[in-house]
Amino acid sequence: MAIVVSYGLCSAFGVFYGPVHSILPFLLLGIGIDDMFVIVQCWTNLTKEEMKRSLPVRIGITMKHAGVSITITSVTDFAAFAVGATTVLPSLRSFCIYSAVGILATYIFQASFFVAWLTLDQRRIESHRDGMIPCFIYRNWKPSSLSRIEPLQLFFSRVLAKYLFKWPTKVFILVLTAFLLGINTWGSVLMRQEFNPLWFIPTSTYLSQYFSVLESHYPDNGQMASIYIQTTNLSRNLNRLDALIDTVRNETKIVSQVDDWFGGFKEFTAKRHAVDWTNQNMTDVQFSTYLKNYLFTQKGAKFRRNFKFQDPLQCRSAITPPISVIMEELYRNLAIAMVCVFITTFILIANFSQQVRGMATLKMISIRLKSVKNIQKITQSMKMVSAAKYTKAERELKLARPYGIGSQEFYKKAEVKDEEGEKGQLIIAVSSDRGLCGAVHSSIGRIVKTDIAANPNTKVVIVGDKVRNILQRLYAKNIAMVVTEVGRKPAVFGDAALIAQSIINSGIEFSKGKILFNAFRTVVSFRTTEMPLYSQNAVANASKLPIYDSLDSDVIQSYTEFSLASLLFYSMKENATSEQSSRMTAMDNASKNAGEMIDKLTMTFNRTRQAVITRELIEIISGAAALETKN
Repeated sequence: MAIVVSYGLCSAFGVFYGPVHSILPFLLLGIGIDDMFVIVQCWTNLTKEEMKRSLPVRIGITMKHAGVSITITSVTDFAAFAVGATTVLPSLRSFCIYSAVGILATYIFQASFFVAWLTLDQRRIESHRDGMIPCFIYRNWKPSSLSRIEPLQLFFSRVLAKYLFKWPTKVFILVLTAFLLGINTWGSVLMRQEFNPLWFIPTSTYLSQYFSVLESHYPDNGQMASIYIQTTNLSRNLNRLDALIDTVRNETKIVSQVDDWFGGFKEFTAKRHAVDWTNQNMTDVQFSTYLKNYLFTQKGAKFRRNFKFQDPLQCRSAITPPISVIMEELYRNLAIAMVCVFITTFILIANFSQQVRGMATLKMISIRLKSVKNIQKITQSMKMVSAAKYTKAERELKLARPYGIGSQEFYKKAEVKDEEGEKGQLIIAVSSDRGLCGAVHSSIGRIVKTDIAANPNTKVVIVGDKVRNILQRLYAKNIAMVVTEVGRKPAVFGDAALIAQSIINSGIEFSKGKILFNAFRTVVSFRTTEMPLYSQNAVANASKLPIYDSLDSDVIQSYTEFSLASLLFYSMKENATSEQSSRMTAMDNASKNAGEMIDKLTMTFNRTRQAVITRELIEIISGAAALETKN
C-alpha cells in the first residue's frame, strides 16, 4: 500500500520514475516489516496484569511503547531522504522523494491499518476462531506449548548473556573489533570514486547489451567523450581553440584518438578560400560563411549536429564533469543527514519534562559547567587573535585606501558612464573563506541575490568561499568564477592583480559592473558598499576623457587593468578589516554570554549541593530520632 501511495502521489506531481526506483519496494518492505516486529514484540511483552485488561487498553499500552520506536525510526529515515531530495543530481533527487513519501506512508499505515488488523486478529484468537475459516469456532482450544517458545529470546537470555561478560569473550570481542576496524580502514584507503553511466541503465535493455559487448570485444578503446564550447564569438578565439585541441591530443595517457572539426576546417579554408592560417585575419562574416560551407562537405557533415546556430553564430553546450559533483553531493548529503538524524533523535528521545520536574544531579551540572568554561577559553583566545589581526589589518588599510580612492576619482572626473547594450551585469563579491564573523558574508550574499532576481543576466565573480556557499544552490549558473584561499593570510597587491588578470582573461563581457564589499567604519560596525566598475569600452567613450593627454588604446587598456587590480586590492583590505573587527566583537559577545552561563550554572550547582547536604542531614536526624524513640 505504501508503494502504491509513493508511486501514485509522486507520479501525479510529475516526479519522474527511473531504473534505480525498482529497489524501492524492497526498501519499504524492510522498513515495514521492522515496524511490524516492533509492534508485535511490544504486544508479547505485556505483563500478566496488563493482559487481564480490555483489548483497547492493551492495544493502547502496546502502542505507548511501540509507537515511540516506530516514530523515531520513521521520522529519522524520512528526514534523511528528505535531505537527499535537495541534491542537484536529478536521479538521486527523484529516488529520495519517492522513498521519503513511501516511508511516511508506511508509518501511517503501520500506526493505523496494521494496528487495526492486529486488533481484529486478537479478537479472533480470543473467540477461538480458526485462522483460515473464521466462522469455525474451537470449543476447548488451548495454544500449543511449541508456539510459545521463542528461540531467539532463549539464545540471547540463556546463552549469549551467560558468556558475554566473561573475560575470554571480552578479549575476543576487542580483538575482533580491532581486526574489523583495521580491515575497514584499509579498505577505505583503497576505495576509489568511480562513475559509470551504464550503472543506471537496466541490464535487459539493448543499449546496456551494446555497451557490454563493446567493452568485452574492444576494451582498449575506452569510451567516447566530447568537448563542447560556449562562446559568443568563436572567430576571435580560434588560436585558443587550436591550443586546446593540442593540449587534449598531448594527453596520450588518457586519450587515444582526437577527432576534431577545426583541423578539417583549416584544410578546407586553405584549399577552397586560400586562407593563410599562419597570419589569418578572418572577419565574423567570413568565418560564419566558411564554417557553414565546411559543415556541408563530406568531412564536415558529421560535425553538423554538434553546432547550434543563432544570429550571430553561437555554441551553447556545456558539460560538467560528474565525478566532482557526485563527490561533493555525497559528502554534503552524508553530513546533513547525520545532523538531521541526530537532531530528530535528540528531540524525540530527550525527556525534557523529566528534566524540568527533577533536579539535575551535581555530576551533570559539573560536566556542563566544565564544558562552558572550555568554550569560554576558546572564544577568549579567538578574540585575542582577532584583535591582533584587526590591528594589523587597520594599519594596512590606511596604506591601501589611496588605491581605491584614486581610481574612483578618475572615473568621476572623466565622467565615465555604463556602456550601453545588453551584455549583462558583472558583480564582484568580495568575502573570505572563514566564518564566525557575524553578518559579514550574509550581507553581501543577500544583495547579490536581490540583484540577480532583478537582472537574471548577471555574472558573479566570487572572492572567498563563504559567499559561494550562499549562492551555489539557487544561482550556480550565474557564478562565473570563484577565488578561494582568501582570508588565511593578509592580501597583497599581487593577489589582487592575479584575480584581475584572471577576470580579464576569462573573456567576461558586461555593460554594467560593480564590486561588493564591506567597508570598515568602527570596531563594532561596517557598511556593505557598492563600488562601480567600468569596462574598457566605457572608459574609452567617457565624455571628459580627452582632457588627459597622450591617451591611446594601449594606455587605456593598461590603466583599466591596473584600475581593476587597485579596486580589488582596496576592497579586499576593507573587507578583511571589517571581518576581523566583526569576529573580535562576536567572540567578545560569546565570551560574555559564556560568563553569564557560568554564573548561573555555579549558582545552580551550589543550590543543588546545599539541597543534597540538607536532605542527607534530614535523613540522619530522622534516623537518629527513630532510634531514640525505639529505645
